[in-house]
Amino acid sequence: MTRTWFYRLVFLGAGLGLASVSRYVWNAALGAEAPGVCIFHAATGAPCPACGTTRSVAALLAGDLRAAWDWNPLGFLATSALVVLPVVAAVDLVARRETLWRAYLTVESTVRRPPVAIALVVLLAVHWTRLILRAA
Repeated sequence: MTRTWFYRLVFLGAGLGLASVSRYVWNAALGAEAPGVCIFHAATGAPCPACGTTRSVAALLAGDLRAAWDWNPLGFLATSALVVLPVVAAVDLVARRETLWRAYLTVESTVRRPPVAIALVVLLAVHWTRLILRAA
Protein backbone atom coordinates (compact mmCIF):
# COMPACT_ATOMS: atom_id res chain seq x y z
CA MET A 1 0.00 0.00 0.00
CA THR A 2 1.26 3.45 -0.77
CA ARG A 3 1.33 6.34 1.68
CA THR A 4 -1.32 8.21 -0.32
CA TRP A 5 -3.73 5.27 -0.32
CA PHE A 6 -3.14 4.73 3.38
CA TYR A 7 -4.19 8.28 4.22
CA ARG A 8 -7.20 8.02 1.91
CA LEU A 9 -8.27 4.82 3.65
CA VAL A 10 -7.88 6.44 7.07
CA PHE A 11 -10.24 9.27 6.11
CA LEU A 12 -12.68 6.97 4.29
CA GLY A 13 -12.76 4.46 7.14
CA ALA A 14 -13.24 7.15 9.77
CA GLY A 15 -15.98 8.78 7.71
CA LEU A 16 -17.85 5.51 7.21
CA GLY A 17 -17.40 4.55 10.85
CA LEU A 18 -18.69 7.88 12.10
CA ALA A 19 -21.63 7.67 9.67
CA SER A 20 -22.50 4.21 11.02
CA VAL A 21 -22.34 5.36 14.63
CA SER A 22 -24.33 8.50 13.79
CA ARG A 23 -27.04 6.40 12.12
CA TYR A 24 -27.23 4.15 15.17
CA VAL A 25 -27.43 7.10 17.60
CA TRP A 26 -30.04 8.85 15.43
CA ASN A 27 -32.24 5.75 15.26
CA ALA A 28 -31.83 5.15 19.00
CA ALA A 29 -32.92 8.73 19.69
CA LEU A 30 -36.02 8.12 17.58
CA GLY A 31 -36.74 4.87 19.39
CA ALA A 32 -36.09 2.79 16.28
CA GLU A 33 -33.46 0.13 15.80
CA ALA A 34 -31.02 0.58 12.94
CA PRO A 35 -31.01 -2.30 10.48
CA GLY A 36 -27.95 -4.52 10.77
CA VAL A 37 -25.23 -4.30 8.19
CA CYS A 38 -23.22 -7.40 9.13
CA ILE A 39 -23.16 -9.72 6.12
CA PHE A 40 -21.73 -12.58 8.21
CA HIS A 41 -24.52 -12.32 10.80
CA ALA A 42 -27.18 -12.04 8.10
CA ALA A 43 -25.86 -15.16 6.34
CA THR A 44 -25.16 -17.37 9.38
CA GLY A 45 -27.21 -15.99 12.26
CA ALA A 46 -24.03 -16.08 14.36
CA PRO A 47 -22.23 -12.97 15.56
CA CYS A 48 -19.03 -11.95 13.83
CA PRO A 49 -16.05 -10.80 15.95
CA ALA A 50 -17.08 -7.18 15.37
CA CYS A 51 -20.77 -7.59 16.27
CA GLY A 52 -21.74 -4.91 18.76
CA THR A 53 -18.86 -2.59 17.91
CA THR A 54 -21.11 0.23 16.68
CA ARG A 55 -23.20 0.05 19.85
CA SER A 56 -19.98 -0.09 21.88
CA VAL A 57 -18.65 3.08 20.21
CA ALA A 58 -21.98 4.84 20.78
CA ALA A 59 -21.89 3.82 24.46
CA LEU A 60 -18.32 5.09 24.79
CA LEU A 61 -19.19 8.41 23.20
CA ALA A 62 -22.05 8.67 25.70
CA GLY A 63 -19.61 7.95 28.54
CA ASP A 64 -20.96 4.49 29.44
CA LEU A 65 -17.78 2.41 29.74
CA ARG A 66 -19.52 -0.67 31.18
CA ALA A 67 -22.08 -0.89 28.38
CA ALA A 68 -19.33 -0.33 25.81
CA TRP A 69 -17.33 -3.25 27.23
CA ASP A 70 -20.43 -5.46 27.35
CA TRP A 71 -21.35 -4.74 23.73
CA ASN A 72 -17.88 -5.40 22.37
CA PRO A 73 -14.44 -4.56 23.81
CA LEU A 74 -13.27 -3.82 20.25
CA GLY A 75 -15.33 -0.65 20.54
CA PHE A 76 -12.54 0.90 22.62
CA LEU A 77 -10.08 0.33 19.77
CA ALA A 78 -12.60 1.46 17.17
CA THR A 79 -13.40 4.67 19.08
CA SER A 80 -9.71 5.47 19.37
CA ALA A 81 -9.29 4.88 15.65
CA LEU A 82 -12.31 7.02 14.73
CA VAL A 83 -11.18 9.92 16.89
CA VAL A 84 -7.38 9.85 16.79
CA LEU A 85 -6.38 8.54 13.35
CA PRO A 86 -8.11 11.20 11.21
CA VAL A 87 -6.74 13.98 13.43
CA VAL A 88 -3.18 12.66 13.24
CA ALA A 89 -3.57 12.08 9.48
CA ALA A 90 -4.79 15.65 8.97
CA VAL A 91 -1.89 17.05 11.00
CA ASP A 92 0.51 14.91 8.97
CA LEU A 93 -0.88 16.20 5.69
CA VAL A 94 -0.88 19.84 6.76
CA ALA A 95 2.61 19.65 8.31
CA ARG A 96 3.89 17.40 5.52
CA ARG A 97 4.95 14.74 7.99
CA GLU A 98 4.58 10.96 7.97
CA THR A 99 3.99 10.17 11.64
CA LEU A 100 0.93 8.00 11.10
CA TRP A 101 2.39 6.31 8.01
CA ARG A 102 5.54 5.34 9.92
CA ALA A 103 3.46 4.07 12.85
CA TYR A 104 1.40 1.97 10.43
CA LEU A 105 4.54 0.45 8.90
CA THR A 106 5.88 -0.38 12.37
CA VAL A 107 2.62 -2.01 13.46
CA GLU A 108 2.37 -3.93 10.19
CA SER A 109 5.90 -5.34 10.50
CA THR A 110 5.26 -6.27 14.15
CA VAL A 111 1.99 -8.06 13.37
CA ARG A 112 3.69 -10.08 10.62
CA ARG A 113 5.96 -11.75 13.19
CA PRO A 114 4.59 -15.26 13.84
CA PRO A 115 4.45 -15.08 17.67
CA VAL A 116 2.55 -11.78 17.53
CA ALA A 117 0.24 -12.98 14.75
CA ILE A 118 -0.53 -16.20 16.63
CA ALA A 119 -1.23 -14.31 19.86
CA LEU A 120 -3.61 -11.95 18.05
CA VAL A 121 -5.44 -14.85 16.37
CA VAL A 122 -5.83 -16.61 19.72
CA LEU A 123 -7.17 -13.42 21.35
CA LEU A 124 -9.61 -12.94 18.48
CA ALA A 125 -10.77 -16.58 18.76
CA VAL A 126 -11.36 -16.21 22.51
CA HIS A 127 -13.24 -12.95 21.93
CA TRP A 128 -15.35 -14.48 19.15
CA THR A 129 -16.15 -17.51 21.30
CA ARG A 130 -17.35 -15.15 24.04
CA LEU A 131 -19.66 -13.39 21.59
CA ILE A 132 -21.06 -16.67 20.25
CA LEU A 133 -21.68 -18.05 23.75
CA ARG A 134 -23.33 -14.81 24.83
CA ALA A 135 -25.66 -14.89 21.81
CA ALA A 136 -26.67 -18.52 22.43
